[in-house]
Amino acid sequence: MEESPNIIAASALPEVIDQQPEAINLYKWAVLALAIIGGVGLVGCLVLAFVGRDVPEGAIVLASVAVGALAGMIGGSKAAAQ
Repeated sequence: MEESPNIIAASALPEVIDQQPEAINLYKWAVLALAIIGGVGLVGCLVLAFVGRDVPEGAIVLASVAVGALAGMIGGSKAAAQ
């Protein structure tokens, strides 16, 4: 069967992870953890701003770093080179 070119895959997935069947689970957990941290941080900042409280800079930095790391893991240098 012919593979579809529309399949979406992490372009920055290191070959070592692809070769070791157990390593992909750790990679998935890391992506999930970063997505949760970024999502909760974003929602928290929005809620604090909505109720009129000051949003701590640490919360903004934490959410930004998590989203940046997630983008690096999913997109990575292979995507930037294309």
